[in-house]
Amino acid sequence: MVEKDPELIARLLPERYGARVDAAIVFTVEAWDANCPQHIPQMFFAEDVAEALGKLKHRIGALEAENARFRAALSKETSTPKGSTS
Repeated sequence: MVEKDPELIARLLPERYGARVDAAIVFTVEAWDANCPQHIPQMFFAEDVAEALGKLKHRIGALEAENARFRAALSKETSTPKGSTS
């Protein structure tokens, strides 16, 4: 049903709305499914996220240590003059 009720339209509009509105449509909802999966974000428990982050931090630490070892070996290799033995 389309309403041409100026008071209803005024109640539905945000403050300082710049456009002119002539009518409003009023819906009567007979059923509502709040569990519609389309609008439910996936829930993650804080403990599970903390565990996953802990594993990632551990892996990142291991990779950074490995990277540091490779850089040190490369630095040692490139700083040694050719023909010299260390």
